[in-house]
Amino acid sequence: VYTQGPILVRWNSSDSESGITRVEIALGEYPNGLGVMYWVDATNRTGCEGLASGICQFDVPANLTTGTNLFATVRIHNGAGLSSDQSTDLGCLYDGTAPQSSFISILNPAKISETRNWVSLSSANVLVKWSFFDDESGLTGSYDWSIGTASALSDILATQTTTSTQLVLDLSSYLTLDRTTLYFSVKATNMVSQSTAVSTFVSIDSEVPVAGSVVAYVPDATGGYDSDRIAPSYQTTDDRMYVAFRGFFDVHSGISYYEVGLASASGASSYDLLSATQFLPTTGTAALTGLTLPNSAVWIYARACDRVGLCSSWVSSSISVDSTPPVFSAPVLTSIVTASGKSYYAGTGGSFDANWQSPVDSESGLASLQWAICLSGTTWNEAQQENGQDCPRTPSTLTVGTTSISSRGLLFESGRTYELLVISTNNAGLS
Repeated sequence: VYTQGPILVRWNSSDSESGITRVEIALGEYPNGLGVMYWVDATNRTGCEGLASGICQFDVPANLTTGTNLFATVRIHNGAGLSSDQSTDLGCLYDGTAPQSSFISILNPAKISETRNWVSLSSANVLVKWSFFDDESGLTGSYDWSIGTASALSDILATQTTTSTQLVLDLSSYLTLDRTTLYFSVKATNMVSQSTAVSTFVSIDSEVPVAGSVVAYVPDATGGYDSDRIAPSYQTTDDRMYVAFRGFFDVHSGISYYEVGLASASGASSYDLLSATQFLPTTGTAALTGLTLPNSAVWIYARACDRVGLCSSWVSSSISVDSTPPVFSAPVLTSIVTASGKSYYAGTGGSFDANWQSPVDSESGLASLQWAICLSGTTWNEAQQENGQDCPRTPSTLTVGTTSISSRGLLFESGRTYELLVISTNNAGLS
């Protein structure tokens, strides 16, 4: 037997000779004990009624702790001044605490943080579970839950009593607007009618993320993202691609991941170069490796998905792959004389003439054509740094499509070997 207070003591007595004149009551932690409340005269006491038979109400002493055994003892006095033996009841346990909750949780929404849960209308059935305990008087075994759109549950939408410790709720029955927050409250009651309520909430995200754009970029020397090298027309690698996601956002549950696919044609129904792969949005970029890209246009497709599984529309961009330099045949010098196994140039007055077949680049096309005349063994990089000492003709630009040169007034040294350097560069930057 438990009590939460106030403490009610009831008695019955009789004395046929001198009658009952006074009643005393004490409270203790054991039979006939006086430690909780020493003898109190119940005669004419506020909160007490009756004399031979009566009832008294006492407040719970401030120092009484939950779980304390409590016994009431009564002593009756008659008109002759004689006192009865002490009479003690069977006792009870004091329960001064309400039930406690172990947890309440919503199990199937996307959980962004410890304080925010999200679900979508497409999967609006949520499972709410809870747990309570009461170590003293125990629980009644039934729970009262309610649902509303305000944290104080001032606008309750539904209530129900259940004996289960979980409940499946179809939230779509309660929703009219996006970003509605629904609050759940569950109340448990113990055997002495003390109650405890716990609550949680879930927010509804029914809007897909806003689509942005996806573009390729050329990484910096460390392989990192470089905003100055974004959206180039061409790339020279055919085994990887670097992409950046720009402008995607979701104001509700937030972006959870991006999906990326690669195709060899615009509007492709399947991603034949790379099937849709997920990337976390930690940096807003993705490195696609292990690819086999054609030397042609490649279409990049991407979309963003939020934390409740809603995805934006697919967006796309393209970049052309050119991993090979222009095809170029060696130039041919005119006025060549062969003697003793060596080729001599017979030009006079510092003249120099040569021709070649036009270079070809079927992927990105030709961007520039340059030439120089330098001592044999000089590289193109060295020629670009020369001041004329080893290069009678320092690097100069030719019109793309030029197939011959004729130069005069060059300062050659007799007996030395010179080379004609012609370099063709395509639009991807390969030479």
